[in-house]
Amino acid sequence: MASSLDQVGTITKTVADAKILLSAISGYDPNDAQSNTKADQKDRETSGLFIDKKRKIALPTQFLGEGLDPKIHATFLALIDKLRAAGHQVDEVDMPILAYSVPIYYILMPAEVSTNLARFDGIRFGYQDDTMAYDDLQAYYDHVRSTAFGPEVQRRILLGTYVLSSAHYEGFYLKATQARQKLIQDMEKTFADYDLIISPTSPEVAWKIGAKGDDPLKMYLADLYTIPANLAGIPAISIPMGMVEDREEQLPVGVQLMAPARRESTLFAAGEMIE
Repeated sequence: MASSLDQVGTITKTVADAKILLSAISGYDPNDAQSNTKADQKDRETSGLFIDKKRKIALPTQFLGEGLDPKIHATFLALIDKLRAAGHQVDEVDMPILAYSVPIYYILMPAEVSTNLARFDGIRFGYQDDTMAYDDLQAYYDHVRSTAFGPEVQRRILLGTYVLSSAHYEGFYLKATQARQKLIQDMEKTFADYDLIISPTSPEVAWKIGAKGDDPLKMYLADLYTIPANLAGIPAISIPMGMVEDREEQLPVGVQLMAPARRESTLFAAGEMIE
C-alpha cells in the first residue's frame, strides 16, 4: 500500500507466541526492497531475561485528550497506577507533534498508494477485460480501475493524486514529509530519556462491522495511537489491558507500547510483565 509505512505485523494469543514468530521472520532479506540492512543487529537485551527490570516509560499527554472513550481512559489510568505501584517510572511528557500524526499519515499514505497502484492499469497488472470492446485506452482504464478498486481504495488514490499534483505538492506533501521528520526527531529525543512510550491502542472500543463505512474521517481518527510507530519506523506491540462495557457487551481494550528501532525485546519484556 505505502512503501515507507509498511511493516510486518503478527497477531498472536500471547507475547511468547509473538516472540516465536519474530524469530522466524526477522532478519535482512536482500530480495525485499523494504528490508533494513541493519535488521540482523542483535538487541543488547535478551528476551525473557529482563521481565523484572524497572522501566522508564513516557506517556504523551496528547494521547489523553479529546476523543478518548472515558471507559478506556479509566482502564488505561488504572494500568498506569499498577505500573507505578510495581516500581516503574511513568512520566507524562509533552509531544505536540503527535497531535498531527493523523493528518501527516493521511497525506503521505494516499500519495504512496496513488504511486504504487498506478501500475494496476489492466494491461501490465490487475483486473483485465477485452480491450477491443472500448473506444480508446482512457475508456478502458476508467472501466478496469473503477471496477477492480473498491470505494476506499479509489478514495485514497484520488486523495494521493491530489496532494502530489503540482498545485498542491508543496502545500501538502512536502509539509507532511517535513512534519514526519519532526515527529521522528521528537521520538528520538524521548527515547534518549525513556525505554518505552505508552498509550491506549485505540480511542474507541470495537464498533460493529460497517458502522463507520459512511464516515471515513471518523474511521481514520481511530488510528490516532497506532500511526506514529509507522511514521517513525519503530516497533510497537498491543496487549490486552482489560474489558469495558459497551452496548451491554464486555469488549476488550488494549494498551500499546512503542520502543526504539530494533528493540523488540524491550517490548516483549514489558509486554510479558503487563500480561
